[in-house]
Amino acid sequence: MKLFSVYKGIKESLNDLSQVLYNIGQYEKGKDKTSYIVPVIYIEMPKNLKVDYFHRGIKVAKGAEIKIHYVSYAPYHSIDKTIQDSAVLAHESKVSDIMAIMEGLELKDDSGRVIATAMIHSASNMQNYRETFVYSVLTYKCEIRDYGIEAVYEPLVVPIEVI
Repeated sequence: MKLFSVYKGIKESLNDLSQVLYNIGQYEKGKDKTSYIVPVIYIEMPKNLKVDYFHRGIKVAKGAEIKIHYVSYAPYHSIDKTIQDSAVLAHESKVSDIMAIMEGLELKDDSGRVIATAMIHSASNMQNYRETFVYSVLTYKCEIRDYGIEAVYEPLVVPIEVI
């Protein structure tokens, strides 16, 4: 299943909001010597997909879950609670912007064929804190399609001789 084109389509849709990167667990607990970039949107693509095969090499993964992680800076150890409050408010506002773009987003290839059906928001894990960061994870479900390499069928032409 070719997922990179789906990732690129989502990335292009969200690029105006923040820096967008592929999620490989950059900010998760237990990671040593991890550099944090904030604010940032991470796109977590599905890892295990049940793929159905159809004629002409078309593959379809129904119910694929794509997770959008938004990480921003929110110093909750600060004495000045105004800084934290405004940072959390800005975080919530950005998450709302992400949701507005992602809900119903449909991705197509260069030929106009749908490679990811309309994204449906299926779960949220909001305002989690780690060190001086706040992160939210939005989960979307869609159907991912891979058209593969389509064979070109030429008609068989047999000359008929009239006697």
